[in-house]
Amino acid sequence: MILYHCSSKKIIKEIKEDGLFWGIFANSEPQTSHGKFITEFDILDKDIATSWVLNYMTDYELVEEAFNKISSTLKNVTTKEKILNAALNDDFDLLEINFDGELSWELQRVRGQIAKNLGFKAVEMNDEYCVSYLIVKI
Repeated sequence: MILYHCSSKKIIKEIKEDGLFWGIFANSEPQTSHGKFITEFDILDKDIATSWVLNYMTDYELVEEAFNKISSTLKNVTTKEKILNAALNDDFDLLEINFDGELSWELQRVRGQIAKNLGFKAVEMNDEYCVSYLIVKI
């Protein structure tokens, strides 16, 4: 699958574990409103995690192990179990709290890092563009 990241600053050459998401967001179509610099990523479908894959096609012990590798980085903690469940399902409402923008971003970072720790290069996410992909390694 070809994914596009548009930026007003530069072409992306590497993915760093920094910033809000420890990765970069991309779409299946260029979002040129985000900038004129377009980076294309060719990522195999098997290297993109989905909620289905994370919940039903991956051994839960491996998922917990992947989550535990990053759980110490959590800034906002309700309960680790709730955060894991919400991240796997890409559903902020499962936290059972009022919406919090910063926590929703952290949830996206956690989902991405779980996918990365399981060996995926990207993870599918629902957002304001319907479906986006958080690329965590190239």
